[in-house]
Amino acid sequence: MQSAFQFWHGGRTYHCAVVQLDGAASGSWWSFTLSSGSERYLPFRAARGDTQASVQERVIAYHTNFVTKRAQPPQPRHTVGRPPKAVAQAKAELAKQDEA
Repeated sequence: MQSAFQFWHGGRTYHCAVVQLDGAASGSWWSFTLSSGSERYLPFRAARGDTQASVQERVIAYHTNFVTKRAQPPQPRHTVGRPPKAVAQAKAELAKQDEA
């Protein structure tokens, strides 16, 4: 398996390469950049049996999932503590309606 290659998919050129990292995530990782941006993604470790086709498939799946998630509205975060008065009052009213 070559350590660097590029391919075109969905109107974008992907530049893939194996990079060596030090520290907690040490080892060989597949890295890719897009011709349209400056971000570098390191989605998965390089494995001995990797082929250009298998890496290409994994990169496309990763990037498609990433773009889909980024396009979704943010998930609401739970707050710690007591709910605001309006929420507490609405819950109390619903409880009264359920009892009736």
